[in-house]
Amino acid sequence: MSAVWLTRLPRSVIRLGLLALALAWAAQGGPAWGQIRADALAGEPFGVGRVELRLPPDMLPEETGLAGIGLTEKDGRVLYPAIERRLLRTAIRDLLNRPQVAVVYFLFQGSAPLTLTVQSRVPQTFVLPPVNVPRGAAGLLGEWWRAYNARPGLTERSADYPPSVENYLRASLAQRLGLPAVERRFEKSWQQQIQQELGVALAGEPILMAMERDRFQGDQGLAETADQPLPTPFAVPALELPPPPAGVEVEPLAMRVPAECFYVRFGNFGNFLWLQDTLALWGGDLRNLVLLRGLDFETSRRIESQLVIRQTELGRLLGPTVIADVGIIGTDLSFKQGAAFGLLFQARHGNPLFATDLLRQRTARLQQGDAKEEKITLAGKQVSLLTSSDGSVHSYYAVDGDYHFVTTSRTLARRFVETADGRGSLGSLPEFRSARTIMPMSRGDTVFVYLSDAFFRNLVSPAYRIETQRRMQALADLELVELAVLDSATEGKPGGSIEALVAGGYLPAGFGPRPDGSRALLAGGEAIDSVRGHRGRFLPVPDLPPGKVSRGEQAAYARFAEVYQSNWGRLDPVLAGVRRHREATGLERIEIDARMTPIEKRNFDTLKRFAGPADQKRMAPVAGNAISAELILPTQRLFAGVQGFGPGLPAAPNDSFSFSAPSLPSFSFPSSSISILGLAPLGYVGSIGNPFLLALAGNGAPGAAEVEGFSTGPLGLARYHSGLVTAYSFQPDLLHQVAPQLQLVDTPRPAQLRLEVNDLSHDRMAPIIDRLSYARTRLTSEGNLRLLHSLQQQLHVPGPHAKEAAELLLDARLIDPLGGQYVYRGTSANGFWTATSLEGSPRSRLLGAAPLPPGFQPPPMNWFRGLSMDALLDPGALTIHASILMQRPAKPSTSNGHVAPPVEEIPKPPAPER
Repeated sequence: MSAVWLTRLPRSVIRLGLLALALAWAAQGGPAWGQIRADALAGEPFGVGRVELRLPPDMLPEETGLAGIGLTEKDGRVLYPAIERRLLRTAIRDLLNRPQVAVVYFLFQGSAPLTLTVQSRVPQTFVLPPVNVPRGAAGLLGEWWRAYNARPGLTERSADYPPSVENYLRASLAQRLGLPAVERRFEKSWQQQIQQELGVALAGEPILMAMERDRFQGDQGLAETADQPLPTPFAVPALELPPPPAGVEVEPLAMRVPAECFYVRFGNFGNFLWLQDTLALWGGDLRNLVLLRGLDFETSRRIESQLVIRQTELGRLLGPTVIADVGIIGTDLSFKQGAAFGLLFQARHGNPLFATDLLRQRTARLQQGDAKEEKITLAGKQVSLLTSSDGSVHSYYAVDGDYHFVTTSRTLARRFVETADGRGSLGSLPEFRSARTIMPMSRGDTVFVYLSDAFFRNLVSPAYRIETQRRMQALADLELVELAVLDSATEGKPGGSIEALVAGGYLPAGFGPRPDGSRALLAGGEAIDSVRGHRGRFLPVPDLPPGKVSRGEQAAYARFAEVYQSNWGRLDPVLAGVRRHREATGLERIEIDARMTPIEKRNFDTLKRFAGPADQKRMAPVAGNAISAELILPTQRLFAGVQGFGPGLPAAPNDSFSFSAPSLPSFSFPSSSISILGLAPLGYVGSIGNPFLLALAGNGAPGAAEVEGFSTGPLGLARYHSGLVTAYSFQPDLLHQVAPQLQLVDTPRPAQLRLEVNDLSHDRMAPIIDRLSYARTRLTSEGNLRLLHSLQQQLHVPGPHAKEAAELLLDARLIDPLGGQYVYRGTSANGFWTATSLEGSPRSRLLGAAPLPPGFQPPPMNWFRGLSMDALLDPGALTIHASILMQRPAKPSTSNGHVAPPVEEIPKPPAPER
């Protein structure tokens, strides 16, 4: 009988049948609970084994599930275990809350019987004698290697932590065991990533991971010698600006800022305190406004320590009376590695109290020990330098009249001194004076930001780019050394020196000096760079200008120059102003104006292809919209509105979905596991003008059967058409409600893009956003647990010390984003890490989310109360205006243990423009 009959069945029936077969297949197979299938095949340098067992859901590790299963051996002989990923079967069993079949591959040392313990909620111990089957061992080794290198599939949770351990072990084991290096499809090489990276804070995680892999695969460029001249900077088109008008007011502080520095000016000490307090409220990291982080790099504390400048309560009281202006300046924002930046203060005329306070803090740090002070001369001016042996203190203090500059960089301290007569300063540039005509001082900005043409030219200069690449390679090498030390200890092999680690295969052959002569060193058990110093506290980029470079570095810069000139031509100066206003108790409105000007013609032409002529019209507000957006294209105005998502999540947590079919087992599982599958925006999309783009997905051109302008297509997509207005929605009732409101109204500012977002914290969308945000935050918390588990399993770090080891490797503090604490439960030999916030909380299921804890409100829902934004592109500039309403929390985040003082009262402004 032919299978052609299958094609005559409705697709829904075919899909249901396939789902039933998949469910039935997933429910079968594997050893019964209590049974273990295991094999161990002896070999050199390692034997290889396999353990298969079946675990009911209540026996899986509570927080991490199948990924949290552990395998240990009484004498520590089991190495590098890997859990096989059977994607579909594992996913369906997880969805159905069915027993999981776990297959764990591992390597082992020696040929004596193995006393193994499978660690789940109830440990199981058994003895497994190895057998000698060479061909079988080779095949099983291949299975282990595939499982060890498997990447998470679409249905699996990806690691939510830096994958340093896995990246290192995969690269080093491939070299040591002669196994093929696993190709990562669609991943760019680190050279390609650097060529396209134009940010002010480089050394991203993907680049470091790629550099570490290339080290083991033999990066030939690192064996070269730096014997070539520094490349000549490539030509960047000059700015074309009309002369600024005479008499433009420029703040005196800008006259002491080197032209190549970024400039963040506060205008007064109160604004500076506001920024500090706002950072403290969000754990010292503004990224927590969007997504709670699981790592705390303690940036604020490190900056205070390195500069030896701390805000005291006395300083808060005296600051406004002794400080006239404050700015942050620098050439990069690489705070995690060692940025070139500083704090620039303008003291009130003749007031010595500020200098007295700074000198008092520097003296107190000297008295603590492990620090010394030098008096050095820069550009004819005496400057104080305070340093410590571990690099945690590196502070230059230069004074010139009423100006006080504290910086990490010798070069910046010298450049500050050189601006005494105003020459070479940011404030003397015509472009800056032009910027001050656009955003004059009379605006009274809380924060003013300017990124100059010289700043961007410095970023792409050969000296900056090549030293940045060198420091990234130095960071990668230091991380490799730290991991190699742990790995050698795992196998009980010598690892007290770089030479021993190379001899043992834990570091790649040829791991030594790099082209510039620098190299990684082991000193007192800590990995440091011979030139740049300690990880996280490197000397700043401008203080290490390359003299000679290698041929590979020359070629890499030439490729970068080609990419830059082809894609960008020039990065345009950026200016931004931020103003804050008190709206009501605990509410602040933050107004942001940003402008990129002038736009290089190539960049303008690219953007202009997607933008039509701006006008001073906007779509009228539509009742019930939570989100409204519109965009003017060359031939039409697109608009959209979202009022919610549906169908919503189940009202009762015990609601369930059941499935049954003849001759197959029946299943029942929480409907929250599939509720996300039904999420769809409740809203509409439409256009004014040429409806071509939307008509492609809609009901075609006007002329179909209509009732008062409404019609419905074959897929249930409703359409409204009247005059030049066309709108679509999958909710016909909503479209009928919205249609009479679809009209244009006047607005004060011209724009091509507009966006309005209302307060979502009490909107009908809030439960869904909260649920999904909690699921994402929970994955971050679980990710740290998986990292701790990986250190125990892969590198045999004793359980109670795994958190300390993780924080040393990451150079950051592990924090539970859900507000709990990471604690170790059990004994050193048989224990596990958990988060107090997760204990007793059901683990998330596939495609769904765990029940929301009472009172949980994630960012941005806990602070965001509204947004109004518009953007305008014209030949002279790209301008963005945004107004954000935010709720300040009653108390600061506890991630850094900092308590912020109350926010000062400020006048309430008039209602913002819409």
